Amino acid sequence: MYWLERKALRSPSDRFHAAMVLHHGAEPRDALMAHMLATAAAFDRYLQASGHPQVFGTQRLGSWRL
Repeated sequence: MYWLERKALRSPSDRFHAAMVLHHGAEPRDALMAHMLATAAAFDRYLQASGHPQVFGTQRLGSWRL
C-alpha cells in the first residue's frame, strides 16, 4: 500500500510489477490489492479496445517492439 499512498506507481509497468509483488504477499490485503490492480488493468483494456480513454492508465499506449 505504501506505493499507492505515495503515488509511486506512475506507469503501466509499475502497476504490473506492484501487482506481481502483492500477489505473492503474506497478508490477505496484499492479495486484495493485487486483485484491484489487475481489475483496473482489465477495465482499462476493455475501454481502450472500445475506443474510450483509460481510467486508471494501466495500458501502454503505442505499439510494442521486440
